[in-house]
Amino acid sequence: LDLHLQQTAEKVYNILAVREDVTINRCYKPYSWFPHITLGKKLEKEQMIAAVRAMQTHFTPLKGKIVRLGLAQTIRTEIFARLI
Repeated sequence: LDLHLQQTAEKVYNILAVREDVTINRCYKPYSWFPHITLGKKLEKEQMIAAVRAMQTHFTPLKGKIVRLGLAQTIRTEIFARLI
């Protein structure tokens, strides 16, 4: 987690933390969240085992730039708030 991403996460937290209609899970508070990509959310056990093995063999770090940030419901992946 680089400084820019950490500062961005803190800004988002500070914006949302003061809202009475928002509850923030402890996993998403500053210094608790880590950027990640969720892969294989609905895999069966054997599929997950095969996926982990493939990732162990073929994983390479990703480098990217944040161009848009939003909140999404994970079930429908519908973005309901643009933050930056």
